[in-house]
Amino acid sequence: MESNLTNWSDQLKRLGIANLAGSLLHASRPLAPILAQLLYIADPLFPASKESNSLSNLGAKLEDREQVDTLIQELQSEAK
Repeated sequence: MESNLTNWSDQLKRLGIANLAGSLLHASRPLAPILAQLLYIADPLFPASKESNSLSNLGAKLEDREQVDTLIQELQSEAK
């Protein structure tokens, strides 16, 4: 489960937007469950090559407050 969060943070780091994504996620933390629902809806439109990279997998992570905090820390650790 933790490795899936690492996959997402690694992808955002490769794109060079990890710090931005972490800041946006931190600012919108109360809206994370709503964002998760939007990701479930969008998942069929953007199929992933691996299940661990699917939008619904990320949505499941956003529904768990501890995992949101972990993802924010991983994304913002790049900037420090």
